[in-house]
Formats: sequence, C-alpha cells, structure tokens
Amino acid sequence: MTNRRLLSLATAAVGVIALAGFASAGIPDVNNCTASSAGGTLYICPSGDAESLGGVGAGVSITVRDVNSVAIANYPAQDVWLKSAVAGQVNLCQGGLTADANTDALGQTVMTGVPSGGGCTQGPMQVVLSGVALPITQNLSIRMNSPDITGDLNTNLADVGPFSAALNGAYNFCADYFDNGVINLADVGIFSTHLGHVCN
Repeated sequence: MTNRRLLSLATAAVGVIALAGFASAGIPDVNNCTASSAGGTLYICPSGDAESLGGVGAGVSITVRDVNSVAIANYPAQDVWLKSAVAGQVNLCQGGLTADANTDALGQTVMTGVPSGGGCTQGPMQVVLSGVALPITQNLSIRMNSPDITGDLNTNLADVGPFSAALNGAYNFCADYFDNGVINLADVGIFSTHLGHVCN
C-alpha cells in the first residue's frame, strides 16, 4: 500500500512539473534571453529628432526564449524596450525606444531606432521584456547624452546652466554631442537646435 501511495505521489509530482513547464511555454524567461550590441555613443532628444542606434552602429540584437529555451515567435515589439542600467541617468519618454518589429520564428528582433529622452549615461544600458530587465550579464555598452542634460524630458533653461558650465569648464561627456573629447561651437549648435523640445 505504501509503495502505491509513493508511486501516486511521484506521478502527481511529475505531472505538476510538466504542467508548470507547459504553463511557462511562450512566456519569456529573462535568464534564457539574450541581447547584444557592438556598443557606441549617441545623443538623444525628448522629441526623438536626434541620432539612432543603427546610425551609430550600436543596434541591439535580441533573442526571446521561454523557460524551456524555446524561441518565442511574434513577441510584441512594444514589450521590448531599452533603459539605463543605472536608475536616473537616462530617462526615456514613454515608448521612447522599442524593438523595430515583433520577434521572428527564431525569437529574434532588433532595435535600431531613435531613442526619445534625456539625461546622460556612459553606460551600460539594459533590454527590458514586459517590465523585467535582462540580467546584468546582458548589459550593453551604449553611451547616451542629450541637450536635455537634467533628464526631466524638457530641454529648457534648466539645461542652459549645466551646458554653459561644461562649455567653459572641465570636460563633461554629458555636453559632448559629437563625442570627440571637446565641447565647442559644434556642440553649441546642437544644444540650441533642441531647446524647447519635449516628449511627443
């Protein structure tokens, strides 16, 4: 009798495990997902009229898999986005940068678009799937700066002070929109062009 009970319990346990695996099929498991980028530097603007990831060679390739490491096809592009790995350094507008398309049959998609946002980071960035960030082992060496230096998603007079300080003082990456190690009239031109820009 005891052996039958043990067999019944073992069978039930296997069934529960199988159901759990089945229930998780098609749901991303961030530990089985990957993201990669050659890395790069770009300047961004809240209105989305600055540089693109693809344009600076920093496009991100993403593969979405479930708990069973099975590729998830047609995973929604709007549920794949980018954020700063360090909170508060770069703030993206809502929908500020998502994948270019839903995942294909191999669970793959790319992110090459123009981020809408402000702030400044020397990296890294993280890919987020439906609100859950991929592990730090998947962090991306992407640097961003913006004429919206304060990162409040409004390029206005509050940004003039920090930009002037960078122009007239010690080098500050946050104001070097050409990423050439100097802050000069070329950066002034970019800064002034984006004054007044906010998230669309």
